[in-house]
Amino acid sequence: MNLTRRHAALLAAALGASFLSPAVAADFPDRPVRLIHPNPGGVIDTMSRVLADALKSVWSQPVVVEPKPGASEIIAIEAVTKSKPDGLTWFFGTETGLVNNSFLFRKLPYDPAGDLVPVSELFAVNYALIVHGDSPARTLADLVAIAKKDPGKLRFSSLGTGSGTHLAMEIFQRVTGTQGMTHVPYKAPAQMVQDLLGGQIDIVIGALGLATPFVPSGKMRVLAVTGNERQRALPNVPTFAESGYPGMDYRTLIGLAVARGTPADTVQKIHAAVRQVLSKPEMQEKYLDPNGYQLVVSDPAAFAQTLAARRQQTKRLFEELKIEPQ
Repeated sequence: MNLTRRHAALLAAALGASFLSPAVAADFPDRPVRLIHPNPGGVIDTMSRVLADALKSVWSQPVVVEPKPGASEIIAIEAVTKSKPDGLTWFFGTETGLVNNSFLFRKLPYDPAGDLVPVSELFAVNYALIVHGDSPARTLADLVAIAKKDPGKLRFSSLGTGSGTHLAMEIFQRVTGTQGMTHVPYKAPAQMVQDLLGGQIDIVIGALGLATPFVPSGKMRVLAVTGNERQRALPNVPTFAESGYPGMDYRTLIGLAVARGTPADTVQKIHAAVRQVLSKPEMQEKYLDPNGYQLVVSDPAAFAQTLAARRQQTKRLFEELKIEPQ
């Protein structure tokens, strides 16, 4: 069969296209992505929007941020697990939803270990212990003395029973011998910040970024941070270990997951794009250091291993703290 040069070129193009994998033949994403998270008004909200905006430089499709707060991240995760497993709906949240809820609730509308596909641990987050700028506690030792003198007087916030912020304060009370503080749970970090500024609560423990906007004006004071070293944004604030409490070293993780059944090549595409934008040098200086975040961006397999290890650690921690499932 004789072919003209034009026909040969067309045939070659057709044959080449027929051997392309679906991942290559169809660009991902071909529609807008939904990035669902559980914490409006906090650092997670900020970082989700930073990530969404940065991905515009990689993809032609927008990433739309959808906060769905409440119920220990269950509402946000359920929206993801019920979505079509096409990689276009993401969960951006903490180990509260990815790990802790397994031991906090007798029944869940999702299986943290089975209904979500890990994409990447994005950040490791050291915690800061924050008080109002007018608090009589100028140091961590002051706070411990006040708490011991009048057990039950101090009120601390959390993002719900069994959340990382709650567990951190329970550990703090245990290692400092200050049991009896009043626990006040909240749905969103912004509410915690507002009530700390208003005097309705005495202590907030969470990401450093909750405090850094208010420290220069004196409206908030950070007494200590978890981790092995001081935070770059507040180098004068000691670690808990420096302050005499090395046992207070709790930290949380923030990760990305999609619905079960999402194709493996799609998961890898998401991870590659996220790694590309978060690894840019300006991210560290502008967003990570001020919030006390450590960049991780692990691959899906490594993140799955991390979550499995954290489930074992959290199970032991719940047993030690005698936190019973609800």
